[in-house]
Amino acid sequence: MTDGVRVGDLHTVPKLPKPRLLPPPPSEQKHIILTLLTDEPLCVVGEVYYVSSKAWWHRWKAYVGYNCERSTTCMPGMVDNVELLQQGNPALLRRDVLEGVDYVIFDKTTFSLVYDWYL
Repeated sequence: MTDGVRVGDLHTVPKLPKPRLLPPPPSEQKHIILTLLTDEPLCVVGEVYYVSSKAWWHRWKAYVGYNCERSTTCMPGMVDNVELLQQGNPALLRRDVLEGVDYVIFDKTTFSLVYDWYL
C-alpha cells in the first residue's frame, strides 16, 4: 500500500506530511546560521550545494540583524528562487546569474534548515 502505513490488520493510517518547523526568534536564527557558516569548510568537490536568491538572503539578514541591529520586523517570506531559474527548465540556473550578485550558496545542512523555517 503506497498511500498509507499499515497498522495491524484492521485499518490504514494515512502518512502525514513532515511538520513545518517554526522559525526560532530572529536572534537565535542568526546565531544558528552564523555558527553553521563559520564551521562550514570551503566548497568541497563532489558535495552538493544549494542556492538562494541574494534578494531573499538580504531580507533575511535585515530581519535577524545579521550584520548589525535588526532593520525590519518583517519576516523575509518564503525562500523563492524562481527569478534564478531558466524558463522552461526550472532545474537549471539562468546563464546570466552570478554568485554573490544574484545568489548565495549554502551547504545542505544550512539550506535545509532555512528552507524548513521559510518553506
